[in-house]
Amino acid sequence: MDLEIGNEEKTHNFSNAFSKELSLHIEKRPSFFSIDRFEDNLAICENLETGEIVNIPIQLLPKELKEGYILKFENNSYTLDLEKTHEKQEQIKKLVDNLFKEK
Repeated sequence: MDLEIGNEEKTHNFSNAFSKELSLHIEKRPSFFSIDRFEDNLAICENLETGEIVNIPIQLLPKELKEGYILKFENNSYTLDLEKTHEKQEQIKKLVDNLFKEK
């Protein structure tokens, strides 16, 4: 792409195109959340990528969730990700087992 210094129109067009492309990419990529706890009508969750704590209204979530489950947010909806949930549970089990191993 040819960007000339001083050509604000080309720079602006490039910036707009880049922003749109980035937004499309971000929107298509799923986000994953670990359920920490439930408070009132909210699930208190950790974004597994950013570490950010978010409050998600329970009515937006699938039924029968428990603390520690992993949610996938994609296409504007939350689903339970059983594969990632089992992986996380196995990681935690291994950590606990290693803590109590006799040396």
